[in-house]
Amino acid sequence: MGRGGFKRKPFGIDGFGYSQNLKQGFMWNVTFANYMEHLYLLAVSRFTYKNLPPTVSRRMIEKSLIERGHVLFFENEIMGYLALPSTAASKVNIYDVPKKRIVNTASGFHATLTEQNSVLIYNDDTRTPFIDTVAFYANKLTRLEMAKDANIVQLMRPKVIRTNQDNENSIRQMLNKAELGEPYILYEDEDNLLSGSDKTEVLDLTSPIIIPDIDRAKFTVLGEYLSRLGYNNINIYKSEHLTVDEGNANNENIMAFRESALESRRDGLAQVNRMFGLNIEVEFSPNVHVDRQGILNPSERSEREGYAGTAEEGDE
Repeated sequence: MGRGGFKRKPFGIDGFGYSQNLKQGFMWNVTFANYMEHLYLLAVSRFTYKNLPPTVSRRMIEKSLIERGHVLFFENEIMGYLALPSTAASKVNIYDVPKKRIVNTASGFHATLTEQNSVLIYNDDTRTPFIDTVAFYANKLTRLEMAKDANIVQLMRPKVIRTNQDNENSIRQMLNKAELGEPYILYEDEDNLLSGSDKTEVLDLTSPIIIPDIDRAKFTVLGEYLSRLGYNNINIYKSEHLTVDEGNANNENIMAFRESALESRRDGLAQVNRMFGLNIEVEFSPNVHVDRQGILNPSERSEREGYAGTAEEGDE
């Protein structure tokens, strides 16, 4: 890194001691990593498994499905049942499933398996990794968060004072006095502070407060991501006037994404159960508040006014 990137005190009170551009880049990376972690956790914690063998890790199943789009379930003579990421090493069968699968882990474990002694479980019907979708929405949320920070900075420095070098100290004293709430007496003299061709000017860079609009956009983006994961969610900025039909349409969209991921896991586990004589089950996380049909009835409306349409007769 070049010398120009550092200040005189690399670890002084100026944060990390880097130039503003480096700080901005660092904060962008930190913000993006924070949202990646947040959205990744939402993705890997969607499903609960029952009757998993003690040697099989639920976390590894979901991690492989999210990052690779598939996970390989097989039995090892020494360690027992395992579920690990794999790579295809042959042609595919009639259903585009690789016939030969190779497992290589960071610990040095290696195994070569076939469709006769292992089962590939896929993340959803696309059979593609989900991590790109996580990064897509993390990038959107990062941009919105950085825009909010930029708006705050602009609100902190709404004015720029244009003056000559001779009047710099006078302007600084005036600003310091104003910040302390003390009066400042300004004399107009030969420096032409208030008149003349070289007079002092104030440039107004006032920016409107757009933080509420950015927060609405963030909730919209996050809502899209939650719907993509199959989580039940409603935009809080519209929920006050959401009708039953709108709520049902929203839930149907959510259920379509949920069922794609859930049924892919169930299909894979059904093959696992037949091949190895197990009884593994998978369900969507029980903390959601929508039934499997994804239908809301008027009697199940929220306490918020207007959620289920017009009030019933007799309601005041």
